Amino acid sequence: MENYPELRKLSYRRPPEDDAEYQRRFNSPGCVKLDFHVGKYPLFYVITPDLIRLEDHITQAAYRIQALTHDLPNGATAHFIRSLIADETVATNSIEAIHSTRKEALEALDAAPSPSVRLSPLVHLLTALSDAAENVPFNEPADVRKIYDDVTAGEVAESDSPDGKLFRAQPVHVMSSAQKALHTGFQPEERIHRGISAIIREWKQPSSSRLMSAIIGHLMFEIVHPFYDGNGRTGRFLLARQIAELGWPITALGVSSQIDRQKAQYYEQFLAAEHPLNRGEATHFLAFFLELIHAAQNVVLDQLNERRHSLDVVSEKLRSMDLDEPLENTLWILAQVYAFGADDAISRNELGKYLQKSTPTTVAYLNALDDAGWIEYVKRRPVMLRLSTQGAENLGILRAY
Repeated sequence: MENYPELRKLSYRRPPEDDAEYQRRFNSPGCVKLDFHVGKYPLFYVITPDLIRLEDHITQAAYRIQALTHDLPNGATAHFIRSLIADETVATNSIEAIHSTRKEALEALDAAPSPSVRLSPLVHLLTALSDAAENVPFNEPADVRKIYDDVTAGEVAESDSPDGKLFRAQPVHVMSSAQKALHTGFQPEERIHRGISAIIREWKQPSSSRLMSAIIGHLMFEIVHPFYDGNGRTGRFLLARQIAELGWPITALGVSSQIDRQKAQYYEQFLAAEHPLNRGEATHFLAFFLELIHAAQNVVLDQLNERRHSLDVVSEKLRSMDLDEPLENTLWILAQVYAFGADDAISRNELGKYLQKSTPTTVAYLNALDDAGWIEYVKRRPVMLRLSTQGAENLGILRAY
């Protein structure tokens, strides 16, 4: 976007030209105008060649991710998604300076859904999203409140809980260190309701491509600021939902981790989009987010390629060993979990399902592998196990993390 400066920068460098440039952009054939205001200006963006190029890169990367995961064994794919859900949970909290751990996320994921287990509503919401975005309804403002309640369950102080019918009832401001208002959310609640309805309309009837619409809706949500606390986490989940709805769930589950890596720039983009001198333009916001999503995809692709290579090594090693077929099949599944999983362990019940064997038969296989030093037990209730360090070395495999 070097040849397409922000309007606010033009106003500093060439003040007489900034109004003419605003009019040129706002009235250009590539301008998309939304029925939503940023301050006193209508929100708009211009579809530039850079935006088209970035979106094409994302689409191609999404196809590569789909091809790689399609070729993976079921155990590898399931445990890779499990690791992404844990990392997404930790990252979206970290962005807001809320401490949570992968261990907490995985324990919540492995347990039955329960509001009494920390992170449980969020990890199970992300699981539903990874299966199909339609599992998480987003059709009316009440759906936003339901999502907010799940995303922030147990993490918002009682004093910051919504006190209106669905959203907050009182004004909210984001202040600078000098106590200057950097951002003021929509008010009163009726206006918040209208703002959320505008986002729903934008996502149901996109103003341009569905991906650009998803990003613009994320910006709109943070400008509306419907809650006292938890807006960022809720907004990022909604963005992930829209990306998943494109058929790209793995891309969606990598976005918060990338935002966490670019946290300072992320917050700066919201301030820039609301800067009065930018007059409601969101073109640069779109460019930043498209680049961020593509960077998240590249991280995922690197992980998939590296771990796919590890499995290729395991396959060669297993073929060279004189093992009974049932034990070879068991080791093959354990290797998938070791290479792709967040904690390299699997329950005996899950292992039995992959093997399509009864519990007594699975136990017999595991006893043989345990006697030979291939595996180690992590827990006994429920039974959790993994490749031992020696077993992993025998197969030439490295830990996923």
